[in-house]
Amino acid sequence: MTVEPFPQWLRPPPGGFVAEDLDRLPDLPPHTELIDGSLVFVSPQADFHMLVISLLENRLRL
Repeated sequence: MTVEPFPQWLRPPPGGFVAEDLDRLPDLPPHTELIDGSLVFVSPQADFHMLVISLLENRLRL
């Protein structure tokens, strides 16, 4: 088993990433977020997850 090396483009610059970096970084996953200068990779939520959130939200509104 070989481990892929850590891509250099994922290493944040000294001041952290900025919004403009999201446009120039290669191969970012579609759900990448920028929080306090760090890249956060968020997986899309399943339909079940969204259904539960919707049901809870509706119940809390009652």
